[in-house]
Amino acid sequence: MNPVTYVLRLLRWFMNRPGALACVGCCLMIEVSFSAFVPMAFSHLIDKGITPRNSSVLVHTLVVLGIAILVTTSAGIAGELVYARLSSGVLARMRQQPFDHLQSLSPVFFQKYSAGELSARYSTDLSAVEQTLASWIAWGWKPSLDVIGYNVVMFTVDWRLALMAQLLWPMTLLGPRIFAPRATAAAAQRKKREADLLTAVDEATAGRNVVRAFGLEAVMSQRFAARLQLVATTAVRGALFTTALERSASIGIFTLQLAILGTGGWMAFNGAITVGGLVAFYTVFVSLSLSLYYLTQYSSVLINSAAGLVRIEEVLAEKTAVPDAPGAPD
Repeated sequence: MNPVTYVLRLLRWFMNRPGALACVGCCLMIEVSFSAFVPMAFSHLIDKGITPRNSSVLVHTLVVLGIAILVTTSAGIAGELVYARLSSGVLARMRQQPFDHLQSLSPVFFQKYSAGELSARYSTDLSAVEQTLASWIAWGWKPSLDVIGYNVVMFTVDWRLALMAQLLWPMTLLGPRIFAPRATAAAAQRKKREADLLTAVDEATAGRNVVRAFGLEAVMSQRFAARLQLVATTAVRGALFTTALERSASIGIFTLQLAILGTGGWMAFNGAITVGGLVAFYTVFVSLSLSLYYLTQYSSVLINSAAGLVRIEEVLAEKTAVPDAPGAPD
């Protein structure tokens, strides 16, 4: 499952609270607007205030920035509080719905899945989804909206440098395109082997009397060690693809930052762009680079979480082998 598909599936769990979701979106838009406004304010401050030594422009710009900071901070706090309540409700439903659904399933289902594997749905799988939701605003939604706002500002300041900056997309997205599917497969395999590990613990606990009676302690220990080694191997393999996914983006970002700085400096030296315009553009470009970097870093969290959500929804998708007749008594 690619990150976009996973985000859309995760959003379905929020659809029962459209008002709260809209409130969070409005607060995010205020923060994104402020992020795009600050570089333009710096450009105006340098070109219209500092360079011509116009004190009134300097004071007015600083006052406006101060007011904008207060408004943005208030919106950010409000959005975080609303989202905290919203995400806690989603996690509660993710726990409650599979539990309620398990009560209606027939014995055939419990023969198909072991107790350890079902427990993993409530431990490792749900924990991964919870980690995604905890950082969704800061590492997912805000950087995504910032990317749009920063591109608008860049084309407003200088369209030539803005066109050059678009090289950032292939340079940062090529790595995820190559490594993301492999990282996703490794994450899914790790979830499966972690569930096998819990199954081994459950078997050893449930059958402890039999194990002791027949002296099978060493055998059980060896079997557990073998499964533990498989988990470790899968974890290393997943870490390798995740690291390649993250580092491939940073190399492209740093290279293009150097190219933008050199080209912009040459243009400012020849009068093709003002000093304030160059400062604003480079500030926005660095912020855009950081937003894309955050998204590539967050994609590894999404990949790990996606495997967990699929396994949770597998339980909800199960149908009872012997459904009740319509109107059947309890």
